Amino acid sequence: MGTRIGVRALAAWRSWTGESDLVEDLNDRIGRLEFERSELLARVRAMPSIDPLCVTASSIPLPLKKRDDFGIAIFGHTNAESMAVVLEGLQRQDALPWAEAWLDGHQGDEDLRRRTDEVHALLKRYPIRKIHRQAGRVGRDKLVIQGLVEMCNSYKDMLILEEDCFPSDNAVAEFRQALDRFRNDKAVFSVYGQPCGRFRRCGWATTGRRLMPVLRQLIDCYSMSEENYLKFTRLALTPDIKARIDVTSLDHPSATIERFFAWEEALCLLVALNNQGHRPTRTGT
Repeated sequence: MGTRIGVRALAAWRSWTGESDLVEDLNDRIGRLEFERSELLARVRAMPSIDPLCVTASSIPLPLKKRDDFGIAIFGHTNAESMAVVLEGLQRQDALPWAEAWLDGHQGDEDLRRRTDEVHALLKRYPIRKIHRQAGRVGRDKLVIQGLVEMCNSYKDMLILEEDCFPSDNAVAEFRQALDRFRNDKAVFSVYGQPCGRFRRCGWATTGRRLMPVLRQLIDCYSMSEENYLKFTRLALTPDIKARIDVTSLDHPSATIERFFAWEEALCLLVALNNQGHRPTRTGT
């Protein structure tokens, strides 16, 4: 009897102090946040679109045509000196026949035309498989996204380099061995040569089967207005996800994710949302 009186008295006290309303309001807010999080995860897993704010849902089916086993993508623009180092590194490994280069354009700017002409002339001196040269200046984000789509359409496995990624003497073999080692591990999205959380500088490799579903989501993110993209990232960047992607001591991806779209940080976020991660090669590459 005394316990029941005590419970009624506590309820009355909470009502008098307003604590009951506060608890109820907090519970409602927690419930809404949990619902939004579950909705977000459901959208991320529902390929291809991750957000209804996107104008259209991307549809990029895996190609029916026969794809080659392995290819190397090199993305560049105006840095001929760095590109030469990349090409020399691949040539020493007899890897140039696997390589395709994507070169952003000048859009009528004469200084850029001269510098991109220099890089294009350099590329033509090496026996790479194909050069994709832009006249318009599409920017790194679009150039890389276009290139990744083409790589998925053409290759089962791929190594991704930029003009400032300098491969070691054993890089190509190391990446291919790492892909084979983790091929059946669904938790692994990519392998990398040096620890960097943004898919750049160190070079990285993955498979078309792993990349294509996330690439569909990346295209959705690229298509959003910046306002809508930042709405999405604010919802997506939970403490747990942030801890999973900010794994290096400097240059945290979340710092960019919270400010604007960039393909490497957006891809990093999407991979984490899909409960996947990255593994290193056996030695640095």
